[in-house]
Amino acid sequence: MLNINNAVRVSNNGYATIILLSDSTLMAVGDNSAGSLGLGIGVPSSLIPQPIIGLPPIIDIQSDLARNVALTSNGDVYEWGPSSSPIPTLVPGLNNIVAISGCDDGEHWMALDSSKNCYSMTNSLQLVATDVIDIMAGESFSYIVKSDTTLWVDGGLSLGLPILWLDTFELLDLNQVPEACPIVEWRSKSFCPIPEIVVNDSIYFPNVFSPNNDRQNDEFYFPNKGVTEMNWQVYNRWGQLVFETNQIDQSWDGRTNTDSECPEGTYYYILNYKMIDEEWETHKGYITLIR
Repeated sequence: MLNINNAVRVSNNGYATIILLSDSTLMAVGDNSAGSLGLGIGVPSSLIPQPIIGLPPIIDIQSDLARNVALTSNGDVYEWGPSSSPIPTLVPGLNNIVAISGCDDGEHWMALDSSKNCYSMTNSLQLVATDVIDIMAGESFSYIVKSDTTLWVDGGLSLGLPILWLDTFELLDLNQVPEACPIVEWRSKSFCPIPEIVVNDSIYFPNVFSPNNDRQNDEFYFPNKGVTEMNWQVYNRWGQLVFETNQIDQSWDGRTNTDSECPEGTYYYILNYKMIDEEWETHKGYITLIR
């Protein structure tokens, strides 16, 4: 994309594309007729990315059908768009947020705080679940994973399940989803199985872990098959290196290389890896640490 050479994440809906840069700032491109770019009313639509000014450092971006959502490094959330505000506006009632989720053709977005409370924003903000460690907002449904690693769903009727949209989550029996993609390989780490879908050479990129010594998802690593070399680094919200390794099977336990405990929050990682008979590849992403 023109004028963009340091993007780390992209989010879009039917109106605009929002780009998160490596310096924690945002750019926007697309239709601004209803304020989708976050640049205010009266600013013309643009095919060239424009900076969204006035925001604190951003660590994640998501979108639903008519809103864009940004998570700041201090755990606040801003939203803007046709069904919200033409400029980024702080969402009241959300504090210490560690993860957000949206779907570009959905009517809601979700947020997860450091106390494992899950919120949903449609027309208003609602607390919809507790004891949650991961979230996914879909078009007309939502998934959450709880601390005991069980999967819960809301709005399952749109998935062909006998679960209505009730703003309450129900435990999902995977036998109810006969068309679900099969898990073809499992790898156990800290007594917690992490699914890895393997098709020839592959690598899996987790996005949340909870190093609280309960033997469930206590460590962050990259399950893989066919990776021959690897090195990766983890940075905190201020861009400080907190962990690095060049060992394929080494994991991060939520502590620095000097053995200091890292606080809850969202961290940025850079992974370089090489598959069998392939060139080196680089993957950049975020990992949420929840204790």
